[in-house]
Amino acid sequence: VSTIDVLDVLATIYDLVCSDVFMNKRSLYYLRAKEFSMQRIDAILRTLCLLFRVPRRFLHIVLLPHLSPNLLMQTSTCRGIVSGDLRFLDDGQFVDLRDLPATTKGRPIGDFTDRLTFVATDARYILVVEKETIFFYLLELGLHHIIGPCILLTGRGYPGFATRSFLHHLTDAFPSIPVLFLGDFDPHGICLLYTSDAADDLLCVDLGGRRIIK
Repeated sequence: VSTIDVLDVLATIYDLVCSDVFMNKRSLYYLRAKEFSMQRIDAILRTLCLLFRVPRRFLHIVLLPHLSPNLLMQTSTCRGIVSGDLRFLDDGQFVDLRDLPATTKGRPIGDFTDRLTFVATDARYILVVEKETIFFYLLELGLHHIIGPCILLTGRGYPGFATRSFLHHLTDAFPSIPVLFLGDFDPHGICLLYTSDAADDLLCVDLGGRRIIK
């Protein structure tokens, strides 16, 4: 990544921060589609995060801008989902995942995980599930009724930054609860496990690069 490319994107980020406006990565790409590929945008954002030692949300680049104070552009639904025995405050609003209706298949995980304050849980373990279909199957099966209270979490495949950040903040709040992984025992599944366990420079900046999954 060249210095000129980094400065070009940094100028856009500077405007976002000064205006207190948030943007998703795809919107940033469309602003620079004639100049950069999506892969180059990723590389530039990674460089800036490592340079300033902050996660992407501090650069006002998030997954869901509509969760931010000012709306720039709506995007698709959150990638990560969480369900189970967990109570927390989301920007001051109390959330009890145990009270979710039976028809609700978990709660989406947004970018602003630093606004969460985990209050309590009776979970015996945290289970990170590779596949969304298996996650929903376990919910329908009533896994928490079969083998005890738990917290289920999925990134719907490779977890995004928000999902990994949520998981690490969760383990910070409840360090005695073991974290388990349910996925395919093949190169793809092992790579996903490694990703879920914060094997990423950007997450290491924010969370110290701890290993958490047993």
